[in-house]
Amino acid sequence: QQKLVDERKKLETEKGKFSDQQTALQRWHDRGRINSINEQLQDPKLDAKTKQQLTAEKKKLARGLLSTTKSYQQFDERWGDTIYGKDKSYTTMTEAGCGPTALAMMMDFRDQEDPEGQHSRGVKDPYTPRKMADYATRHGRVKGNGTDGATMMNDLEASFPGFSGNTLNNRTNATTSLRNGIPVMFLGHNITGHGADGENVSPYAGHFMLLNGVSDDGKSYSVHDGGRNNTRNIHNIDSNQLDGQVTNYWNVNHTP
Repeated sequence: QQKLVDERKKLETEKGKFSDQQTALQRWHDRGRINSINEQLQDPKLDAKTKQQLTAEKKKLARGLLSTTKSYQQFDERWGDTIYGKDKSYTTMTEAGCGPTALAMMMDFRDQEDPEGQHSRGVKDPYTPRKMADYATRHGRVKGNGTDGATMMNDLEASFPGFSGNTLNNRTNATTSLRNGIPVMFLGHNITGHGADGENVSPYAGHFMLLNGVSDDGKSYSVHDGGRNNTRNIHNIDSNQLDGQVTNYWNVNHTP
């Protein structure tokens, strides 16, 4: 009996070595299925019942993918006190690193879908806010004014082959991205949202955050707030709080 127990432990250990790759393969499969459903939904001859079934399946797949979005904080002790910029005259990640923090969440998410990516090779936290800040220091960092989101996203592919930044321009396109299971970064000015208790939090003067879910009616969005602290920690945001307060929306494409 002990021999069988030892053999089982050995097999479980071997299986564990490939768990990250199995997860990536499943996510890759789910992404392909969403793309396939989108193609089927374009068929004008599709009957109402089949359309409803496909839409429900797509919603389930998208929510499952979005639920795996990693939440990073710019004040994390691993990088919060480090300089975000070319020299010590720049401010720290805690003070100005919301842009690369939101980008790190999107990069990490997309890599999780690559069967040959960093996650599938067992690399932990391959795209941290610190790594993305090192990139953004040369591609978007603006001294005294945070990050130029357009530059940070437009230059992405040259530094990270296979990844590309997309400008979504409006909330409608951002919602479509979320319904396809792809998180969205946005830059808001004088923007507020709701905390875990449902109450409004103090507004941010200028802040990058991540949308990682949307309600069926498109009026409420779940948020990963990389800059949360004791007084400001946005968990969700209403459509009317986004409209008029957001400079732009972006997401990341990845071709394995």
